[in-house]
Amino acid sequence: MCDVAERLERKGIEIGHLEAIQRMIKKDYSKEAILDLGYSEKEYEAAEKDLLIQA
Repeated sequence: MCDVAERLERKGIEIGHLEAIQRMIKKDYSKEAILDLGYSEKEYEAAEKDLLIQA
């Protein structure tokens, strides 16, 4: 996880945002709803990718 955290920080993505987005994805929030809450496309894509890696 340390490597993942470092890479995300270099991309300007906060771990808290990543975890929040992942929780929303797991609860079937739509991508549009998540973006409407103020999260960026880059954050969404990173969260989605990390979930796929965890699976």
